[in-house]
Amino acid sequence: MKLTYAELSSPGPRSINEDSVGFWEEQVDDESQTRGAVAILADGVGGMDAGEVASQLAVDVALKIFRETDPSISEYQLLWRIFATANTAVYDARASAHEQGRMATTLSISIFRRNEVTIGHVGDSRIYLVRNAQIRRMTTDHTYVGMQRKLNLISEQDAAHSDLRSMLTRSVGTNPTVQVDYNRAVVYARDVIVQCSDGLHGVVTESEISDIATNRCRRSGGTAGFPSITKSRTRRKPTRSRSVRFWTGDSRSPTSSAAAV
Repeated sequence: MKLTYAELSSPGPRSINEDSVGFWEEQVDDESQTRGAVAILADGVGGMDAGEVASQLAVDVALKIFRETDPSISEYQLLWRIFATANTAVYDARASAHEQGRMATTLSISIFRRNEVTIGHVGDSRIYLVRNAQIRRMTTDHTYVGMQRKLNLISEQDAAHSDLRSMLTRSVGTNPTVQVDYNRAVVYARDVIVQCSDGLHGVVTESEISDIATNRCRRSGGTAGFPSITKSRTRRKPTRSRSVRFWTGDSRSPTSSAAAV
């Protein structure tokens, strides 16, 4: 699988960027298909102390586990190991660093191997698959509003304006163990995978993300389009740290290229 990768992270109106991102791809040809590549996005929980410490710690642990684990292990087993280790690391850090008080973070991970992307997810960041100008959300928001939407207790329009949309029901480091959602999809040439924190998807619609990923990012090979649209939105409405990352394939073979953010 050949990837084209780009990322952008901004603190928004805040003085500290609580988002952390990481990407690593095996460069040895013999192992590139078996070990693959990993993309990680963590968003330190707002309202808690040292969110930026928690998110960076989770990313560092995830990268270390991915690089050091035997590539023969299945993607789901690898993701479980990454999330369990990252959760323990953040939980222990908040217990030992009394001056930092409470720490927690969201964590969303995409593993690219062969012609598939396998996803592990906790929190309210999102992973999208954009194919042929159609966008598909690959993750579920672990928020009170996300739970209300799942039970059809609230409309999508009301959810977008609810005061509970940022109240997490699940995060990394809050409890000794963590429940992880998993998903998987086959990726084809010209597909785009977008990973973004709530600082982006909270002010940009899914149709706009699809349009930018399809028409702007693919042409420029980067995150062009996202800075300008988020800047115009945040003039009207303050927001939190935001990060976006994407991968796009540059081959027409249905199994040799993929894309991600």
